[in-house]
Amino acid sequence: IGSLLERYGDAITVEFFGIHPQAAERYHLRWIPYSDSYEAYQNKMSELDWDIGLAPMPDTAFNACKHYNKFIEYAGCGIAGVYSDVQPYTRIIRDGENGLLCANTAEAWRAAITRLIDDAALRAEIAADAQQQARRQLSVEATALALEKALGALLTYSAPHHRPPVLTQPPRKEPSTRGIAFQARRLAGAVRRYGLRLPGAAVHKLREKIQNGRAG
Repeated sequence: IGSLLERYGDAITVEFFGIHPQAAERYHLRWIPYSDSYEAYQNKMSELDWDIGLAPMPDTAFNACKHYNKFIEYAGCGIAGVYSDVQPYTRIIRDGENGLLCANTAEAWRAAITRLIDDAALRAEIAADAQQQARRQLSVEATALALEKALGALLTYSAPHHRPPVLTQPPRKEPSTRGIAFQARRLAGAVRRYGLRLPGAAVHKLREKIQNGRAG
C-alpha cells in the first residue's frame, strides 16, 4: 500500500470494507465497518463506486472449498477485480478478461494493481465482461433455471420403500439423493418466496453443491 500511495499520491483513494488492517491507521485510509445485513452490505457496495476491487486468498485446502463470492459481488457492481491465483477464483476467472489472477507475492500484487490503475481501458473491459457474465450466468433467475434443469426429476423424487441389503462390511458413502431432493425443494421455495431479494451468490453456491452430490 505504501509504495502505491507514494507513486500515485492523491490520484488514487484506498478504502477497506469490513477488514480493519493496521495500514488503514498508518496511512490514514478510509475504513468502512462491515454490516451484518447482507442487503445493507450490497447497498453499501453499490454506493462506494469502486473502480478496482481486491480479493486476496491464501492457498489452503480450506479456502479452496470456498465459493467465489467476491467475484459475484464485484461483477454485480461493475468493479474490475484482482484475485489470488488460487481456488476458488481459478474456477471462474479468465485472466485478463473478467479479472486479473495474481500470485500471492507483494511484487505480483503491486504489478497487477498498477496495471489496472494505469490502463483505464482494461479496467472498463474487465468490469464489463464480468458484469455481463454475472447477468448471464449468476443472477437469481439464471441460476434458478439452471438448477431446475440440472435437477430435473429430483425435485419430486422419493426413495423406494424396500428392505436394504445386508452387508458384511461398511458401505461406501454415496451422495444422498433424498438429501439433494430436499435441498432442491427448499431452494425452489426460497426463490418463489423471496424472488430478486434472494442473494444470487446463495443460489449459485447451493446449485454447485447439489450438482457435486453434497446435499448436507
